[in-house]
Amino acid sequence: MSGGTRTSSAVASPRWRRRIQQEAIPWALQGRDIIGLAETGSGKTGAFALPIVQIRSRFDRDGQPPDTAERLLDDPQRFYAVCLAPTRELCVQIGEQFEAIGSTIKLQTATVVGGLAMVDQAMALAKRPHVVVATPGRLVDHLENTKGFHLKTIKYLVMDEADRLLSMDFDEALDKILEALRSSCPASVRALKTPPALGGSNGDHFWHRVWLGWGSNVENTKQQAHSSPRAFGLRRAFGPGRAFRGTCVTGAGVCGATGLLGMALATFALGISRRFRGLVSRSVLALDIPSVAPQEASSGPPGRLFHAHGPVGLQSLHLSKDLLDFLLEDFRWPQEEVPPHFHPCVDHPDLPKHFYLEGYFHSMPSTAELASANPRSGHACTLPPAPRRLRAFAEALRRGNAARLRELAEGCPEGSLLQAALRDGRAFGNVAVQIHWGEAVGPNDVQWHIDAPNSALHMAVSLHGRRTLHLRLRDPFDLSEKVVDEPQRPGDVYLGNPVAYEHGLQYDAATWESRIVALQLRLLLREEELRDPACLEGLEVIARAVATQPFQLPSLDDVRQVYSSLSQSEKNHPSETETL
Repeated sequence: MSGGTRTSSAVASPRWRRRIQQEAIPWALQGRDIIGLAETGSGKTGAFALPIVQIRSRFDRDGQPPDTAERLLDDPQRFYAVCLAPTRELCVQIGEQFEAIGSTIKLQTATVVGGLAMVDQAMALAKRPHVVVATPGRLVDHLENTKGFHLKTIKYLVMDEADRLLSMDFDEALDKILEALRSSCPASVRALKTPPALGGSNGDHFWHRVWLGWGSNVENTKQQAHSSPRAFGLRRAFGPGRAFRGTCVTGAGVCGATGLLGMALATFALGISRRFRGLVSRSVLALDIPSVAPQEASSGPPGRLFHAHGPVGLQSLHLSKDLLDFLLEDFRWPQEEVPPHFHPCVDHPDLPKHFYLEGYFHSMPSTAELASANPRSGHACTLPPAPRRLRAFAEALRRGNAARLRELAEGCPEGSLLQAALRDGRAFGNVAVQIHWGEAVGPNDVQWHIDAPNSALHMAVSLHGRRTLHLRLRDPFDLSEKVVDEPQRPGDVYLGNPVAYEHGLQYDAATWESRIVALQLRLLLREEELRDPACLEGLEVIARAVATQPFQLPSLDDVRQVYSSLSQSEKNHPSETETL
């Protein structure tokens, strides 16, 4: 089967019929420069991976037509492309996509990410894979320490979710990668003059772009991309470019009114691409700014109301992907480097190969230890501050729902403990971080339990891995009990009051790398408050509010703003240091 036929078959496969791929791939195969706007999860990886395998090189490193055309599909060349991504999970997904697309030529990839043994990765690189997928920091580690590894033969440099790569302190690593590419470029390329600054009159005609856009607010996004003041700040970030001809496939989630519209997508794409001009035969850029789907009108309440040992309110929410990845950054340590505040727990004594760690923290702005109660024993304890990202998330959550929390406090009986906790801003102030791995906990192994009173208002956040929540509930005015199953996937959030119902959790089998990580955010109560017989006065108010009033999750911008203010506050008080 010829290369063209094999690629045509791949494109015709139902797996590669996503709209961004249908629209972008034909233009990419013609060597055109593309800025594509598409919703998050729309298949942008396939849109740039397939052309890398198929596209025939039209220009060499000097920007001139080569003597002989080449493409990976015809001549599987080792170290042909490098793809950078900000997170380990995304790198794994990209590697799998490349291997699926290149299966007919037995394309090999090496995934090079932090948290794994460098020796194993060095052995994978020694086999000279066709495509290297890496996080910037770990790629630099191998460039500096792995003998024989270089980027001299690279034809493609891919930056997936490039907006995040430039906003997550990867600058130093990216500069080193660029320098490694520059050092392998011909002298004629390194000596090329810097083109006009971004946004200049000569910059607009350099790229013969193809706009591909669909989804909500595309036209508004395109217009603001050219007019936003953020474009001027991008000039400094991107630095000088070099003469280059090639393909830029840009997939960007279409932004809603969240403050991200000012990302200046067109200028961003042009600037990033110019930063890599002349360094490789092609640069491929994929931006993944999470979409904000238009709110659909709904006549029903945002949550559900049940009964068990009292009224039960449940509300399901979901984190944006960028916020999920932001929170996960604090929990990517290797197994041998578990922080000291995590302790082993045994909930399933009959499953000795199931492992469970739990760490207890507070999420208040203070970095001091605060008095509280252990969620498992109820005994008095002091809680250290949670990692700053997690504290920023909880504080942004409280600020974004301040009016709702005030209403809850006013609805509780005057002088009640729940009212005092809500008025004092202690909602979501007690945090447990739970980590599970090892053998599966099946439906017959579920440990049913009821939470302590600090779960009168409780938010559970799934960060990594798969689990299923089982709840024993009754519908209103129904005497028969039923088990409600709530699958929990990364980013899933549920809000409820599990002090009023029995529940238990089922866990998939997992390795340490695929471990299940979840957050439990409760009211910050002390031992004497937990043991007060009147502690739950006002629970019905909270349950009905959760079932009928929408709570809002913060955006990544909201959390980063709080994160910056926490950082500044801690810098002004150096005697108080973070515990984790």
